[in-house]
Amino acid sequence: MLDFVDVSELSLCSLPSLLGMPRELELEGREAGEAQRWLEQLAFDHPGFEVKAGAITLGEIHARAEAVAGTVTKGRRGR
Repeated sequence: MLDFVDVSELSLCSLPSLLGMPRELELEGREAGEAQRWLEQLAFDHPGFEVKAGAITLGEIHARAEAVAGTVTKGRRGR
């Protein structure tokens, strides 16, 4: 398989976008199906969490989700 996406001026379909993930998501060597399941679980666990469009890695998404979860957890303890 040849990859011409990086040199194209066109907005081509990417593997992540075929699976309902952000088009420019960097899978960081992970299986696409594994990443899809992880993102679905993230959406279930944190319904208000959104991933903005643009280039992002799974690691960045995970760090943002942990930050949100930490904020929610800290807020609940303080009540």
